Amino acid sequence: MPEATALATIGGETAQDWAEYTEFGLGDTQSRAFWRHLMTFRPSRFPGSGTIIEETRTKGRAEGRAEDILRILDLRAIDIPEAARERVNACTDLELLSTWLDRALTATTAEELFAEA
Repeated sequence: MPEATALATIGGETAQDWAEYTEFGLGDTQSRAFWRHLMTFRPSRFPGSGTIIEETRTKGRAEGRAEDILRILDLRAIDIPEAARERVNACTDLELLSTWLDRALTATTAEELFAEA
């Protein structure tokens, strides 16, 4: 990646800032992991890492995933009791929401989302 090479040769705070902005902008993707590998020369100082900015972003992803789960169930004409709807909407655990999203594709009832694995 020419960007990584350029930032590595520039050095200094400006390079670190741009490296961190780029990383943050890549989201939770394979590209971000690759970028982190390329940028191992610098410590993270970006204020969005582990702070309210990152928490807000995670909350937004959780809300979006919850909406997807409920939409899938709705499109599949599966009844969603209010308690199930509230449980899905209240969840902020992205890993658990991913499990529920997978289950929403095959579940015959909303309660099946919450079954212990």
